[in-house]
Amino acid sequence: MKRHECAWSVWLAVAALLAVPAGSQAPDLSAMDVVLRSVPNGPVANVLGTTVEAEDFIDLYKSELARIEVQHPNISLSDGMRVELGLRTLGTIVEREVLHQEARNRGLTISDSELEREWGEELRRLQHALSSEDREPLTDSELLQYIGATPESATAALRKALLIEKVREEIANERGVSVSDQEAREFFEERQHQFSAPSMLHIRQIFIEAPPASEGSAAGQREQARALAEEALSMIRAGQTFEAVARARSDSRDADRGGDLGPMPAGDLPPFYVEAASNLDVGGTSGVIESSYGYHIIQLVDRDEGESPTFEDMKDRVTAFLRAQKEDGAVSEFVSERLEEGPEVRVYLELDRQLAVRPDIVEELQMNLHGPQ
Repeated sequence: MKRHECAWSVWLAVAALLAVPAGSQAPDLSAMDVVLRSVPNGPVANVLGTTVEAEDFIDLYKSELARIEVQHPNISLSDGMRVELGLRTLGTIVEREVLHQEARNRGLTISDSELEREWGEELRRLQHALSSEDREPLTDSELLQYIGATPESATAALRKALLIEKVREEIANERGVSVSDQEAREFFEERQHQFSAPSMLHIRQIFIEAPPASEGSAAGQREQARALAEEALSMIRAGQTFEAVARARSDSRDADRGGDLGPMPAGDLPPFYVEAASNLDVGGTSGVIESSYGYHIIQLVDRDEGESPTFEDMKDRVTAFLRAQKEDGAVSEFVSERLEEGPEVRVYLELDRQLAVRPDIVEELQMNLHGPQ
């Protein structure tokens, strides 16, 4: 993914999570969020003589909150986590401003044709992401209205993102960032299991519960359970559907779904299910399978053996990933050096006031930085 796409995925996340339906009122996040309470009325920082407006910080911070909510919907962010995110957001803004100034100092430009091409691609991405079966695709003007931008502000933000991407590439090349085939191969081979898709099995089951054989009085109950399982299998072989027999006879909680377990990684299924499925064609039904839990019958609905890509299949992706990592390091080093040479960065975000009265946040930040002592 191109780096400038991050800015647009941010807008998309905000549009999806923070857009307020007509007739409703947005909550006042600044009254609740420990970071947003710290934002001054004026700029949040001055970077090498250029002010960073509060709106830029707020937009990026909220977008990062939205991204976390999308990726981790069940997480509840503590105040300490919010402060840490706010500090990272500020660091990102500072780095972007340094790189933007460097791009201008180098005389880098984005042509109108480049901007128009990328702008069209971004609109198509947004249109696809925001489309649904029950409504017509949004027009360009509707997309802009949805994300709360004007054509001028949107294209200006994209032009800046493209300039930053261009200077990042120049810095990386100047500092000799490269990835050899050997590096990429070693990375792939060390993590090959992460690139393999697991084999998937879609099965239905009929389960007849029985007490463990180790229980002294279990023999008679297990024999009765086996007889019920054999009877269920006979019904299927006589022409009744697996689903109907499962609904009528299975003791499992999925009986009302016809015993359908849905597609599952083979590693998540009991080994005796996987073994039985390996001997079945799609649509086939097993015999009665005994386990310590009772008796089972399975039907193989579908099978997907998964993929084990070779290094050649993944070479381009692995190389791009490793180069991006190295580029991040080179650019961070460049930004640090640039800040040491120029005027200091002045920060007006008033997080220190929050930390002064919240020692619990300071303790949490120290724990996150250093780990448990």
